[in-house]
Amino acid sequence: MKILVAFDGSTTSLKAYRLTLEIVKKLSEPSEIHLLYVTDVPIVKPFRIHHDITVGVGTPVIISSIPHESIGRKELRRIHEVMEEALAEAEAYGVSVDFVVKKGRPEEEILREAEKGYDLLVVGGMDKPTSIPGLGHIAEAIVKRARCPVLVVK
Repeated sequence: MKILVAFDGSTTSLKAYRLTLEIVKKLSEPSEIHLLYVTDVPIVKPFRIHHDITVGVGTPVIISSIPHESIGRKELRRIHEVMEEALAEAEAYGVSVDFVVKKGRPEEEILREAEKGYDLLVVGGMDKPTSIPGLGHIAEAIVKRARCPVLVVK
């Protein structure tokens, strides 16, 4: 199963990610977890980090380099904090993950990434109130437009 988790380090995205780890741990089939961190900082270039638990605990495998020179210090620190937290969670569950960073509007980038053949899209719920209580404006936009199944965790 190929799962995309929208992950920004918020409480709801962390709950969504942890639930995804629990689900994958219980599945009998091999699964891929891809975390997507979307920032609206205009100078961030997209990059991907793959953390393969089979390579060795604490050994991230870098697929593409992090363009440090193109990211502001504050945003780079935030991305590193979120990434380290996510990778620590993956290690605790014994699961391999990809961590992808893209720039743009979260709902647009999440939907664009979800078009790449995911079996499930997992998002956190409430960020800003919407017409559907507990859903949040980004989750609502995703639920309305996604072509794959969406799990919203609140």
